[in-house]
Amino acid sequence: MPVVSRDYWISLFLGNTLYLIAFTYYIVITFLGYNALPFLHHTEILLSPIAVFVILWAITLFGYNLPKHVARALIVGRGS
Repeated sequence: MPVVSRDYWISLFLGNTLYLIAFTYYIVITFLGYNALPFLHHTEILLSPIAVFVILWAITLFGYNLPKHVARALIVGRGS
């Protein structure tokens, strides 16, 4: 956490990229699970959020440090 919570651009890039990898991994694993079911068709639609995540990732590189805000919510709680 100390590496990604700094105010440097490389920390912002590393932290936001880790979140992008995690979200993309979750989407791909979900897609593979639903794709294995023979009665479901067009499951490739489940991969479409990846494009949205990549766009949001590129936007956050201009100054929004996602790990800083998410860690605060996880440590302090929901209401703060």
